Amino acid sequence: MAELRKKSDLQNEIINCFTEIENLCEEGITQTKELATIDDTTNISDTADKIFEKIDEIRDLLFEIEETFEEYEE
Repeated sequence: MAELRKKSDLQNEIINCFTEIENLCEEGITQTKELATIDDTTNISDTADKIFEKIDEIRDLLFEIEETFEEYEE
């Protein structure tokens, strides 16, 4: 059986992921504005990769929450 984490810990981790996604989006907007003068798409690509990693992390946390509830129901 997987180790169950407290609901508040999972909630805090999800909130932190969304906060990081928000920060990465703001960073991407800033980088896009900078592209008007500099032709460097590497930074935007890296930022997009980080955003997708955070989305995957949130998806994993949601699956963990689902499993936790299923174990509590049993």
